[in-house]
Amino acid sequence: MPQTISDIFELWNIASDGITPISTKGNWLWRARRGRDGFIVRRYRRGESDASIRYELDILDRLRDNGWPVAAAVDDLACHSGFTFAAFPLLPGRPHEERLRSKPVNAGAFWVGVRY
Repeated sequence: MPQTISDIFELWNIASDGITPISTKGNWLWRARRGRDGFIVRRYRRGESDASIRYELDILDRLRDNGWPVAAAVDDLACHSGFTFAAFPLLPGRPHEERLRSKPVNAGAFWVGVRY
C-alpha cells in the first residue's frame, strides 16, 4: 500500500516527507508531513458510493464555511486501485479528554445553528 499512497500524493502534487499509517480498520487513514504542513489521507471502504462520500465532503465544507473548526478536504477526490481517497489538513490540537470520558455528544445539538 505505501506505493499506492505515494501515487495518490503525486495526483495531488504533494511531495511528502513521511507517511505513517494511523488506522487500517474500515476506512484506512495515514498521517503525512510536508515540511510544517500535516495531512490526513483517508481511503474509503470499497463499495462506499461516490454520492455518499461527496455528501460527507459537502457537509464538511458547509461546516467550515459557517466557522466550525473542521478539516474539509484540501483537493478533489482521487481514485486508485479501485479505492477512493481524500486528503484533509491536519488541524492543531488534541482531543478534549474530559469529553472522551463523559457521555456522547447529542448529535442534534451539534447541528443547531448550521446554515445551509
